[in-house]
Amino acid sequence: MLMFHPSSKRSWLYSAAAFVLVSAAIMAITVWLQVGIDGVFLITGAAAIAFLYAAAATAIAKLTTYSLDGDSLVMERVSVSVSKQVIPLKSIDNIHTKSSLAGRLLLITDIYVDTPGGFGYEMVLRDVPQGAANQLMEQMQKLKS
Repeated sequence: MLMFHPSSKRSWLYSAAAFVLVSAAIMAITVWLQVGIDGVFLITGAAAIAFLYAAAATAIAKLTTYSLDGDSLVMERVSVSVSKQVIPLKSIDNIHTKSSLAGRLLLITDIYVDTPGGFGYEMVLRDVPQGAANQLMEQMQKLKS
């Protein structure tokens, strides 16, 4: 059985980039308006919001589990309620991966699972570490054949 959690690297990267951009904008505005300490409070607030966003995304990633259990692909999310999606491997028609530039730099990818008769993708595994994605694809190929 292969089991792993999504990565939270992308969330931390995006929150750091947002913090830098918001901080630069706040500094430019405070210099332009010639206000002093208010800019420091605004930048501190931006840092707190960026940190809280990334921490929440990390918590959500830790509460999500992807697994290949026997002959089924399983995605389980645990929060206030438990959500579990199971797709038997024999019903999977197509599976492919997509990586953005940020994903390639952070070594993470998204896996899209398609079943026949469905409209759109049946399951999307987001922010899968590249090593786990390779393992998952290899094991699914072995089990499907």
